[in-house]
Amino acid sequence: MCKSMNLKHVLATIPQVREWVEATLAQQQAQARPVASFGFPRLPQYFSPETLAGTFVVELPRVPVPPLVEMGLPEFMEFQKVACEGITYLDTYFVRMDKRLDEALHFHELVHVLQWRHLGPDQFLAAYAVNHLLAAGYERNLLEVMAYHFQAQFSAGELNGNVESLIRGQIDRHIAPLLGRALSLGR
Repeated sequence: MCKSMNLKHVLATIPQVREWVEATLAQQQAQARPVASFGFPRLPQYFSPETLAGTFVVELPRVPVPPLVEMGLPEFMEFQKVACEGITYLDTYFVRMDKRLDEALHFHELVHVLQWRHLGPDQFLAAYAVNHLLAAGYERNLLEVMAYHFQAQFSAGELNGNVESLIRGQIDRHIAPLLGRALSLGR
């Protein structure tokens, strides 16, 4: 199957994936708590009080991953099998209970929250899917590369001040143009 046909199919499933995300968040809403309630010492240096108060965390033994293969997306089998320590949907992220106090993991997921906010739900899902397909997997997906890059800088103490505008700038420079090109191919 050619890439543009595959891309069209993947983009057509975005409403179904978004519905799954919304249902999962509704199911777990009672367990969600603000990131600010964890009292991490370093996160407030990099994220605004509004972001930390308006982003929520759910701790679970296993993080919920959309059943993408069952939704007709076999090209996401690898993604579905990754043993995630955390995963972000909209303004909420899920962390494995054994990683709930890993401040660097929370930092990584906060980068994804900002990606969701800046792109919007449908654009984020499209960008993630397009990057997954074009980059041939999770590890080379530009949204993940960005989050891991910032996480590494955070862990090494190489960041200064609020990173929210840096993240938005990288999305505008790297993610948005790629998404625009891919969406024009997928039409």
